[in-house]
Amino acid sequence: MPNTVVSFRQSVATSVARFLSTGEDVPVFDKMAFLQYVTRRWRKWLNLSEISAVIYLADRTICWGKDRFTASVENILKGTDEYAGLGISRATYFRMMDRFESLGIIRRKPQKHGRVTIIFNPQWNPEKTGIIPVPKRLKAKDGLNLRLDQTKNETLNTDSKNFDSSIGDAVADAPTPRLFVPGEKEKKTTAPENENQTEFLGAAKESGNCDQEEQPVAIRVRQRISRIQAESRAAVARKADDAQKRAAERKSGVLTATELERIWIRALMEAHPLRLHVAWSRKEQGMVKQAQRKWAEAKTGTFAEFLDFAARNWGAVVQRKLAWMTKPAAPTYPSLDFLIWRLRDFVEVWIDRKSHVFATDADNDRYARLIAAGMGHDEAVKEIAREQAALDMRREMERREANVAKQARRAKEREERAARLEGFTERAAQLPDGSQVKVTPGTQRRPGQVWGHQPIVKIEKPQPVAPETPRPEPPPLVDASNMLMITETWEEARARVMAEQAAKRNKEIAAAKARMEAQPKPVLNLMITETWEEARARRKANRLNLNGEDERRCPPKTVV
Repeated sequence: MPNTVVSFRQSVATSVARFLSTGEDVPVFDKMAFLQYVTRRWRKWLNLSEISAVIYLADRTICWGKDRFTASVENILKGTDEYAGLGISRATYFRMMDRFESLGIIRRKPQKHGRVTIIFNPQWNPEKTGIIPVPKRLKAKDGLNLRLDQTKNETLNTDSKNFDSSIGDAVADAPTPRLFVPGEKEKKTTAPENENQTEFLGAAKESGNCDQEEQPVAIRVRQRISRIQAESRAAVARKADDAQKRAAERKSGVLTATELERIWIRALMEAHPLRLHVAWSRKEQGMVKQAQRKWAEAKTGTFAEFLDFAARNWGAVVQRKLAWMTKPAAPTYPSLDFLIWRLRDFVEVWIDRKSHVFATDADNDRYARLIAAGMGHDEAVKEIAREQAALDMRREMERREANVAKQARRAKEREERAARLEGFTERAAQLPDGSQVKVTPGTQRRPGQVWGHQPIVKIEKPQPVAPETPRPEPPPLVDASNMLMITETWEEARARVMAEQAAKRNKEIAAAKARMEAQPKPVLNLMITETWEEARARRKANRLNLNGEDERRCPPKTVV
């Protein structure tokens, strides 16, 4: 049976080579026989999904009389009109292709525009691959200090003295493998005549992943163990290097991303107290650290001072250097991504410190007056920021008061509408001749009740109107000497204002309760003890009595 398998693989290889050289098509029998061979022989070594992928690769190569095809990842996964896709995820696809390449079933060559050339190996022999689990008794106790190349020609360093005694006999009987050369790399052939030639077919050619020379299982196991240990040592070395870099940065006084973020947020809270400040993401922290590494220390200041300057003078820098940006326009609020993108413009303004060009003429005039009064640049900018924050807070309070007045006005309009709709059904049932239409009685509205709400009991005696307390006039913005200094944050100011409003409201409620308790309480009888028919009969009787009294008082005149 093994001789038949070997001869069959050689027959397929010969057919494919003949097709590549002379253009003679591969016989249909060879195509079907190869698919049958893959289904019967390779299934023992591969799982169901891998067998499906191998059949897909064979259909696109061997069945068309070639050993390779070029396609994109999306083409392979989703398929086309001619080929159905694999129907697996991208992660599963790449993991499967890596496994096929490590076993020697395929080789991959990247091409332009995200395409890849997959070279299929019909001569792959699973019995020589050694796809077996690693036994515990074959694992080295002290570890193997080996260095294995990551190219396709994996070899074993026989100079190592850390051999396990349990596999000494197998290693002694094994053929001497090729020694590992540290600088050895795969030689790439750029000749155009070699591009279309297969690298697997033919008995004279060898490939690292498809080596026909059989190696003992012990050597392959040791190679796997050594590869895992080498990757682990490389990961530990990378972590140690990163830790040393971080320690060197801390020792040299370089600020971390968290400390730079605190400086940025503090400057934004002082310059823009009414805006919401979001914490940095990992991507933004990496951008800032990269920009800090490129920062050249000079007499102008550190990178932290530059961040503080950019956050406080954002509008001035945008007005001076980036006013030409219209589509899209530069952001009016500090943005870290935009700052890193236009870092050179901000650095130019930071160097000459000519950041007193504000967005409006009023701010420029105010800045000039403060400078003339003897303030420095930073003090003048802070003063203008405080005035702007006070103006924004005053506008916010006026907007809230306007909303409260609007809601009160709407409530009053609803109550007036309810009063107008009272008795509307009776008036609508009045016919032109004066007769009434029988209407099913409904619930009558009581004084102070709005439609769809519970009745509100009101005291008939009117309440004295409390005099309005005049509001103090706000201080003028131009007089900075009399303006109060803002020494609290926006959260503290909001908490203080809400506490004052709650105290004022509680005081007014307590005063109203005291006035109500001091006044005599009238007795209200709101119980309805008669039905609609009884009330209607009572009103009719009262109307007849009134008519009779009028006739007795004013008898009709007699006409002679």
